Amino acid sequence: QIPALPQLGDVYRMEFRLGQAEDLARVVAVQQTVTVPAGTFTDCVAIEEWSPLDIRELVMKYFAPNAGMVLEVNLHTGERLELIEVR
Repeated sequence: QIPALPQLGDVYRMEFRLGQAEDLARVVAVQQTVTVPAGTFTDCVAIEEWSPLDIRELVMKYFAPNAGMVLEVNLHTGERLELIEVR
């Protein structure tokens, strides 16, 4: 979960179970603008997520106010998951 007031450089655990789930996250940017098929979102927070258990799982996620995650990019493969619709 993202902190209520994310600040640049914040690092926190996403989940923790020794040897099974040790996911970490870092706030790498704030006040970002992201454009995806669902539209353009402002004031987004960019979160880098990784696990020391699997170095291939390095992703950047962008969260928009009142919308949640709008974009996820796997930094190793370039694969993108984009929000396509808001209802």
